[in-house]
Amino acid sequence: MSGEESESKPSKLSRIMAIVVGLAMAAGAAYLMYLGITMNDFLYIIMGFLLFSFVTTLFNIGVRPIPPLMKPVNTMTVIKCDKCGFSEIREFRRGDYIFKEIGKCKDCDGIAYIKSVYTIEEEKSKRSSF
Repeated sequence: MSGEESESKPSKLSRIMAIVVGLAMAAGAAYLMYLGITMNDFLYIIMGFLLFSFVTTLFNIGVRPIPPLMKPVNTMTVIKCDKCGFSEIREFRRGDYIFKEIGKCKDCDGIAYIKSVYTIEEEKSKRSSF
C-alpha cells in the first residue's frame, strides 16, 4: 500500500447472504402479520411489524456509505500583550479560552492574555501509517 487507507468492501457472497437472510426475515414478518389478521390476534401483527422494521433498519445500515475518518488537527493558542505588542503561538492547553489572562508579559510588565484559539489540519505526510 502506498500510504493510502484501503477500504474493505463486503464480498459478493456476503452481500447475497445478507439479501437472502433479509428476504427470509421479511417473509417471516409478512407471515406473522397474516396470522394476526386471520386469527384476529393483535400480538402477531405487532411482532410482524417489529420484525419488518428490524429488517428495513438492517438494510439501511448496510446500504449507507462508511463515513470518512476524522482528519487529525493541531489546536494552537495565540498569546498577546496589548502594552508592548508581544505575540506568541503555543500548543493548546486544557482550560485555554479567548481573553483568559495568562499572567505578566515576558517582555514588559503588561498583562498577557489569549487572543485566539484555532486548529490546523495535519498533512498526510505527517500521519503515522501502520
